[in-house]
Amino acid sequence: MEHKQLIHRLKALQPLESGLFYFSIVACLFVGPFTVYRFIQGHWVQAGVDAFVLMLAGYCMVEIYRKGTNDLLHLIVSISLAIAASLVTAANGVDSIYWMYPTIAISFFLVPLRSALVVTGCLIATISWLIFDNNNLPLTATIIITMLVTYSCTFFIFKSYREIETKLKRQVYLDALTGAGNRLAFDKEIEKAMELSQRGKQNTSLLFFDLDDFKSINDNFGHSVGDGVLVDTVCLINDAIRSTDRLFRYGGEEFAVLLAATDITNAVVVAEKVRHSIANHDFGIERDVTISIGVAQCRTTESTNGWIKVADALLYQSKSKGKNTVSSRLSY
Repeated sequence: MEHKQLIHRLKALQPLESGLFYFSIVACLFVGPFTVYRFIQGHWVQAGVDAFVLMLAGYCMVEIYRKGTNDLLHLIVSISLAIAASLVTAANGVDSIYWMYPTIAISFFLVPLRSALVVTGCLIATISWLIFDNNNLPLTATIIITMLVTYSCTFFIFKSYREIETKLKRQVYLDALTGAGNRLAFDKEIEKAMELSQRGKQNTSLLFFDLDDFKSINDNFGHSVGDGVLVDTVCLINDAIRSTDRLFRYGGEEFAVLLAATDITNAVVVAEKVRHSIANHDFGIERDVTISIGVAQCRTTESTNGWIKVADALLYQSKSKGKNTVSSRLSY
């Protein structure tokens, strides 16, 4: 059973987590024998650095397995490897300079670009100072230039990679028509909200709403006009909520809003503001556009699906009341 749990946990690791996890395993396998050898030979500085790398790798494996990775762990690893590369170079001189090159690449892989620039920039400056030799300026210049070239190329490579990654994430989590979060983003964010609520850290309320009789807009005015109504609706909702709140297109003409740190009473106030904003807006068509809203605060005793079902049921309760209204679960 424990073996199956281990396999399942390893399969669940995200790409960055699994990369750092298996890198730590490889580091232990390769550095471990050198650590023992250097202790036996009395090379205390190198042995100490190797032992430090081993402990760091072991710490990474345990933390990633237990909790996953985080920005602080990535920064610790990046700085620690830079220190280790500097110490080895200080002990052995130019002969150990090669550890610096993978350290630069790993830093850009692990931490944000600005942090990587600072960490690796300090590393290059330190190593340049350590290896500087007036008696062999051509070699010194060659090493410094290759470090700077590696530094620059790695920066531009990862800058392009991060830009592409950001664009792909936007495409994955945003609705193409309206720019609101999509269903995938909603599923991800509502799980986070539920977790915070269950841990007693933050109340979150959920608004479910859809456009009343939206099908008739498409039928009478065309789908392009209907699309324009959806886009305008999203703009109006974003203007009516805070930057900390999240708007999602749940499907078709149905939307959801997660109101962070908001109890049911304040959520109803926001819902009425949203409803009023839509009802009083001129959408440029010869009919009124309204929405019906269901409002439910998260309860620690219910599941995520239960919370969504309550908000959805309240939305249909608003429909049954004649539309253009707000229904909420006031009792708690």
